[in-house]
Formats: sequence, C-alpha cells, structure tokens
Amino acid sequence: MDYTLEDFFVYKRYLNTIDVVLKRYFEDQKEYIFCKKGCAHCCEIGQYPYSELEFRFLLLGFFRIPMQEQQEVIKRIKAI
Repeated sequence: MDYTLEDFFVYKRYLNTIDVVLKRYFEDQKEYIFCKKGCAHCCEIGQYPYSELEFRFLLLGFFRIPMQEQQEVIKRIKAI
C-alpha cells in the first residue's frame, strides 16, 4: 500500500490526540506510576509492535536527520 505525505500528517494529528489523552491519564494516575523522567527500565526490555504506516513514518523522520546521526542510530541498533 502506498501512503501519501498527507497520510502521515493525518497520522501525526491522531498521535497528538492520543498523546493529550495519555498525558491526562498519567497525570490522574501519577501516584500509582513509579517510573520517572529518564527511567527506561521497562522500555529497554519491552516489545513494541508497530504498523506499516508507523514504520514508514519512522523512516520518513530517520531520513530527515543528518547522515552522521543516521549512522549513530544504525550503530546503536546493531549493538542491540
């Protein structure tokens, strides 16, 4: 399936909407959440499936960063 740039913008608006809802949820539940800014323990061991559209969106962002940063990302991925 081919996606247009507009598809990515629609998806970005969707993600922004989810982000607002999640921030409100986490604010309401903060007394029960023990991870803090900078903590990545569960993020490092979790599995995060993503859709083809999300993958293409990630690639779009990846190819917009400077080549040196792209190489650093690739290096880190290989290290994992």
